[in-house]
Amino acid sequence: MVDPGERIEVNIPTPPPIKAEPENIPLDLIFEDESLIVVNKSAGIVVHPARGNLRGTLVNALLHYSNNLSTGSDPFRPGIVHRLDKGTSGLIMIVKNDHVHSTITTMFMNREIHKEYRALIWGMMPKKEGVISDSIGRSRSDRTKMSAVKKGKSARTDYSVDVEMDFTSLLTLKPVTGRTHQLRVHLSNMGKPIFGDHEYGGRGRMAGMVTAERRKLAVKILDDLPYQALHASKLSFKHPVTHKNVNFEAPLPENFQSALDLFEIDHYRVGMGKDV
Repeated sequence: MVDPGERIEVNIPTPPPIKAEPENIPLDLIFEDESLIVVNKSAGIVVHPARGNLRGTLVNALLHYSNNLSTGSDPFRPGIVHRLDKGTSGLIMIVKNDHVHSTITTMFMNREIHKEYRALIWGMMPKKEGVISDSIGRSRSDRTKMSAVKKGKSARTDYSVDVEMDFTSLLTLKPVTGRTHQLRVHLSNMGKPIFGDHEYGGRGRMAGMVTAERRKLAVKILDDLPYQALHASKLSFKHPVTHKNVNFEAPLPENFQSALDLFEIDHYRVGMGKDV
Protein backbone atom coordinates (compact mmCIF):
# COMPACT_ATOMS: atom_id res chain seq x y z
CA MET A 1 0.00 0.00 0.00
CA VAL A 2 0.96 3.59 -0.54
CA ASP A 3 0.30 6.01 2.29
CA PRO A 4 -0.57 9.67 1.76
CA GLY A 5 2.54 11.83 1.38
CA GLU A 6 4.81 9.02 0.26
CA ARG A 7 6.86 9.49 -2.89
CA ILE A 8 7.64 6.66 -5.25
CA GLU A 9 10.69 6.80 -7.46
CA VAL A 10 11.01 4.56 -10.49
CA ASN A 11 14.28 4.10 -12.33
CA ILE A 12 13.60 2.96 -15.89
CA PRO A 13 16.76 1.65 -17.55
CA THR A 14 17.60 2.94 -21.01
CA PRO A 15 16.86 0.18 -23.52
CA PRO A 16 19.81 -1.01 -25.58
CA PRO A 17 19.99 0.52 -29.06
CA ILE A 18 18.16 -1.46 -31.70
CA LYS A 19 20.24 -2.22 -34.75
CA ALA A 20 20.31 -4.70 -37.58
CA GLU A 21 22.26 -7.88 -36.87
CA PRO A 22 24.16 -10.09 -39.33
CA GLU A 23 22.43 -13.24 -40.57
CA ASN A 24 23.79 -15.99 -42.78
CA ILE A 25 21.33 -15.56 -45.65
CA PRO A 26 22.47 -16.41 -49.22
CA LEU A 27 22.96 -13.53 -51.64
CA ASP A 28 22.76 -13.67 -55.43
CA LEU A 29 25.65 -11.35 -56.26
CA ILE A 30 25.71 -9.82 -59.74
CA PHE A 31 28.66 -7.46 -59.24
CA GLU A 32 31.08 -6.24 -56.60
CA ASP A 33 34.04 -3.87 -56.45
CA GLU A 34 35.56 -1.59 -53.80
CA SER A 35 32.60 0.80 -53.93
CA LEU A 36 29.46 -1.09 -54.91
CA ILE A 37 27.61 -4.37 -54.68
CA VAL A 38 24.77 -5.28 -57.03
CA VAL A 39 22.41 -8.01 -55.82
CA ASN A 40 19.61 -9.88 -57.54
CA LYS A 41 16.98 -9.84 -54.77
CA SER A 42 14.41 -12.61 -54.51
CA ALA A 43 10.71 -11.78 -54.20
CA GLY A 44 9.58 -12.13 -50.60
CA ILE A 45 12.71 -10.56 -49.08
CA VAL A 46 12.33 -7.21 -47.29
CA VAL A 47 15.17 -4.82 -48.10
CA HIS A 48 15.87 -3.45 -44.62
CA PRO A 49 14.73 -4.02 -41.04
CA ALA A 50 12.18 -1.89 -39.25
CA ARG A 51 10.94 -1.95 -35.68
CA GLY A 52 8.99 -5.15 -35.27
CA ASN A 53 10.68 -6.72 -38.28
CA LEU A 54 14.38 -6.99 -37.48
CA ARG A 55 15.29 -10.35 -39.01
CA GLY A 56 15.51 -12.02 -42.40
CA THR A 57 16.07 -8.90 -44.51
CA LEU A 58 18.55 -8.10 -47.25
CA VAL A 59 20.43 -5.83 -44.84
CA ASN A 60 20.83 -8.69 -42.34
CA ALA A 61 22.36 -10.77 -45.14
CA LEU A 62 24.65 -7.93 -46.25
CA LEU A 63 25.95 -7.38 -42.72
CA HIS A 64 26.97 -11.03 -42.57
CA TYR A 65 28.60 -10.83 -46.00
CA SER A 66 30.57 -7.58 -45.64
CA ASN A 67 31.98 -5.29 -42.98
CA ASN A 68 32.18 -2.46 -45.50
CA LEU A 69 28.81 -0.77 -45.91
CA SER A 70 27.98 2.92 -45.93
CA THR A 71 26.36 4.17 -42.74
CA GLY A 72 23.88 6.59 -44.30
CA SER A 73 21.56 8.26 -41.81
CA ASP A 74 19.64 5.20 -40.58
CA PRO A 75 21.16 2.31 -38.56
CA PHE A 76 18.59 -0.01 -40.12
CA ARG A 77 19.72 0.81 -43.68
CA PRO A 78 23.52 0.43 -44.00
CA GLY A 79 24.49 0.48 -47.67
CA ILE A 80 20.94 1.11 -48.88
CA VAL A 81 20.39 3.93 -51.40
CA HIS A 82 17.20 2.65 -53.05
CA ARG A 83 14.64 -0.05 -52.39
CA LEU A 84 12.49 -2.70 -53.98
CA ASP A 85 9.15 -3.75 -52.52
CA LYS A 86 9.13 -7.04 -50.62
CA GLY A 87 7.29 -8.80 -53.43
CA THR A 88 9.41 -7.35 -56.25
CA SER A 89 12.45 -9.27 -57.43
CA GLY A 90 15.54 -8.06 -59.23
CA LEU A 91 18.51 -5.74 -59.16
CA ILE A 92 19.34 -3.53 -56.22
CA MET A 93 22.54 -1.55 -55.66
CA ILE A 94 24.41 -1.50 -52.31
CA VAL A 95 27.03 1.13 -51.41
CA LYS A 96 30.19 0.44 -49.40
CA ASN A 97 31.26 3.89 -48.16
CA ASP A 98 29.69 7.20 -47.24
CA HIS A 99 31.36 9.24 -49.97
CA VAL A 100 29.96 7.01 -52.72
CA HIS A 101 26.63 6.87 -50.86
CA SER A 102 26.34 10.66 -51.12
CA THR A 103 27.30 10.60 -54.80
CA ILE A 104 24.81 7.87 -55.68
CA THR A 105 22.04 9.63 -53.76
CA THR A 106 22.65 12.76 -55.82
CA MET A 107 22.64 10.70 -59.02
CA PHE A 108 19.23 9.28 -58.11
CA MET A 109 17.93 12.78 -57.44
CA ASN A 110 19.24 13.93 -60.81
CA ARG A 111 17.72 10.87 -62.55
CA GLU A 112 21.13 9.69 -63.72
CA ILE A 113 20.47 6.08 -62.72
CA HIS A 114 18.23 4.17 -65.09
CA LYS A 115 16.10 1.20 -64.07
CA GLU A 116 14.07 -1.14 -66.20
CA TYR A 117 11.43 -3.63 -65.06
CA ARG A 118 9.44 -6.48 -66.61
CA ALA A 119 5.83 -6.86 -65.51
CA LEU A 120 3.07 -9.33 -66.34
CA ILE A 121 -0.25 -7.49 -66.25
CA TRP A 122 -3.94 -8.26 -66.62
CA GLY A 123 -5.34 -7.24 -69.99
CA MET A 124 -3.91 -5.20 -72.86
CA MET A 125 -2.48 -1.70 -72.87
CA PRO A 126 -4.19 0.93 -75.05
CA LYS A 127 -0.98 1.52 -77.05
CA LYS A 128 2.15 -0.51 -77.76
CA GLU A 129 4.19 2.14 -75.99
CA GLY A 130 3.39 5.22 -73.99
CA VAL A 131 3.73 7.28 -70.83
CA ILE A 132 1.77 7.04 -67.56
CA SER A 133 1.90 10.28 -65.60
CA ASP A 134 -0.68 10.03 -62.80
CA SER A 135 0.39 11.85 -59.63
CA ILE A 136 0.79 9.58 -56.61
CA GLY A 137 0.00 10.15 -52.94
CA ARG A 138 -0.98 8.31 -49.79
CA SER A 139 -4.32 6.51 -50.03
CA ARG A 140 -7.05 8.13 -47.95
CA SER A 141 -8.80 4.82 -47.30
CA ASP A 142 -5.68 2.80 -46.40
CA ARG A 143 -2.61 4.66 -45.16
CA THR A 144 -0.34 1.68 -45.89
CA LYS A 145 -1.05 2.03 -49.62
CA MET A 146 -0.52 4.64 -52.29
CA SER A 147 -2.98 5.82 -54.92
CA ALA A 148 -3.27 8.06 -57.95
CA VAL A 149 -4.42 11.46 -56.63
CA LYS A 150 -4.59 14.88 -58.23
CA LYS A 151 -2.66 16.59 -55.42
CA GLY A 152 -0.02 13.88 -55.13
CA LYS A 153 3.62 13.99 -56.18
CA SER A 154 4.34 13.98 -59.89
CA ALA A 155 5.24 10.55 -61.25
CA ARG A 156 6.16 9.23 -64.67
CA THR A 157 6.47 5.70 -66.03
CA ASP A 158 7.42 4.95 -69.63
CA TYR A 159 6.19 1.60 -70.92
CA SER A 160 6.35 -0.64 -73.96
CA VAL A 161 4.47 -3.85 -74.71
CA ASP A 162 6.79 -6.82 -75.28
CA VAL A 163 4.13 -9.40 -76.08
CA GLU A 164 0.37 -9.85 -75.64
CA MET A 165 -0.69 -13.31 -74.45
CA ASP A 166 -4.38 -14.11 -74.37
CA PHE A 167 -5.69 -12.11 -71.37
CA THR A 168 -2.32 -10.76 -70.21
CA SER A 169 0.59 -8.68 -71.46
CA LEU A 170 4.29 -8.62 -70.70
CA LEU A 171 5.59 -5.07 -70.39
CA THR A 172 8.90 -3.29 -70.10
CA LEU A 173 8.59 -0.43 -67.61
CA LYS A 174 11.02 2.46 -67.20
CA PRO A 175 10.26 4.61 -64.13
CA VAL A 176 11.47 8.15 -64.65
CA THR A 177 10.55 9.09 -61.08
CA GLY A 178 10.82 6.86 -58.03
CA ARG A 179 7.61 7.20 -56.02
CA THR A 180 6.60 4.54 -53.53
CA HIS A 181 4.76 1.66 -55.30
CA GLN A 182 4.81 3.77 -58.48
CA LEU A 183 4.66 1.02 -61.10
CA ARG A 184 2.03 -0.95 -59.23
CA VAL A 185 -0.18 2.10 -58.67
CA HIS A 186 0.16 3.39 -62.22
CA LEU A 187 -0.91 0.09 -63.75
CA SER A 188 -3.65 -0.59 -61.21
CA ASN A 189 -5.15 2.86 -61.81
CA MET A 190 -5.40 2.00 -65.52
CA GLY A 191 -7.33 -1.16 -64.68
CA LYS A 192 -4.28 -3.26 -65.71
CA PRO A 193 -2.88 -4.43 -62.34
CA ILE A 194 0.24 -6.53 -62.13
CA PHE A 195 -0.45 -10.25 -61.92
CA GLY A 196 -0.36 -11.51 -58.35
CA ASP A 197 -0.34 -8.07 -56.69
CA HIS A 198 -2.14 -8.52 -53.35
CA GLU A 199 -2.39 -4.82 -52.56
CA TYR A 200 -3.36 -3.32 -55.90
CA GLY A 201 -5.97 -5.64 -57.37
CA GLY A 202 -3.83 -8.19 -59.16
CA ARG A 203 -5.08 -11.41 -57.61
CA GLY A 204 -8.26 -13.51 -57.63
CA ARG A 205 -10.92 -10.91 -58.37
CA MET A 206 -9.35 -10.20 -61.75
CA ALA A 207 -9.99 -13.80 -62.83
CA GLY A 208 -13.59 -12.73 -63.43
CA MET A 209 -12.34 -10.90 -66.52
CA VAL A 210 -11.63 -14.14 -68.38
CA THR A 211 -13.79 -16.92 -69.75
CA ALA A 212 -14.40 -20.06 -67.73
CA GLU A 213 -12.11 -21.92 -70.12
CA ARG A 214 -9.19 -19.57 -69.40
CA ARG A 215 -9.94 -19.13 -65.70
CA LYS A 216 -8.09 -22.34 -64.84
CA LEU A 217 -4.98 -20.93 -66.47
CA ALA A 218 -5.34 -17.65 -64.60
CA VAL A 219 -5.73 -19.48 -61.29
CA LYS A 220 -2.71 -21.67 -62.07
CA ILE A 221 -0.55 -18.61 -62.70
CA LEU A 222 -1.74 -16.98 -59.49
CA ASP A 223 -1.01 -20.14 -57.52
CA ASP A 224 2.56 -20.11 -58.83
CA LEU A 225 3.10 -16.41 -58.07
CA PRO A 226 3.01 -15.68 -54.34
CA TYR A 227 3.92 -12.04 -55.06
CA GLN A 228 3.44 -9.57 -57.90
CA ALA A 229 5.02 -10.49 -61.25
CA LEU A 230 7.35 -7.49 -61.24
CA HIS A 231 11.10 -7.84 -61.77
CA ALA A 232 13.84 -5.19 -61.81
CA SER A 233 15.71 -6.54 -64.82
CA LYS A 234 18.20 -3.78 -65.73
CA LEU A 235 20.24 -1.16 -63.90
CA SER A 236 22.43 1.34 -65.77
CA PHE A 237 24.52 4.31 -64.63
CA LYS A 238 27.95 5.92 -64.72
CA HIS A 239 30.15 4.38 -62.03
CA PRO A 240 30.76 7.05 -59.35
CA VAL A 241 34.48 6.21 -59.03
CA THR A 242 35.64 4.89 -62.42
CA HIS A 243 33.19 7.12 -64.35
CA LYS A 244 32.62 4.29 -66.81
CA ASN A 245 29.11 3.39 -67.96
CA VAL A 246 27.98 0.16 -66.32
CA ASN A 247 24.98 -1.98 -67.20
CA PHE A 248 23.64 -4.88 -65.14
CA GLU A 249 20.94 -7.38 -66.06
CA ALA A 250 19.13 -10.19 -64.23
CA PRO A 251 16.92 -12.87 -65.82
CA LEU A 252 13.35 -13.39 -64.71
CA PRO A 253 12.96 -15.56 -61.61
CA GLU A 254 11.88 -19.13 -62.26
CA ASN A 255 8.25 -18.79 -61.18
CA PHE A 256 7.81 -15.66 -63.33
CA GLN A 257 9.26 -17.42 -66.36
CA SER A 258 7.13 -20.50 -65.62
CA ALA A 259 4.02 -18.32 -65.68
CA LEU A 260 4.94 -17.14 -69.18
CA ASP A 261 5.62 -20.70 -70.29
CA LEU A 262 2.05 -21.67 -69.42
CA PHE A 263 0.92 -19.68 -72.45
CA GLU A 264 2.87 -22.16 -74.60
CA ILE A 265 4.56 -19.59 -76.75
CA ASP A 266 7.38 -21.90 -77.78
CA HIS A 267 9.55 -19.29 -79.47
CA TYR A 268 9.43 -16.87 -76.56
CA ARG A 269 11.80 -17.06 -73.63
CA VAL A 270 12.78 -14.14 -71.43
CA GLY A 271 16.39 -14.10 -70.32
CA MET A 272 18.74 -11.29 -69.31
CA GLY A 273 16.15 -8.78 -70.44
CA LYS A 274 16.11 -9.98 -74.05
CA ASP A 275 13.92 -12.19 -76.19
CA VAL A 276 15.94 -15.26 -77.17
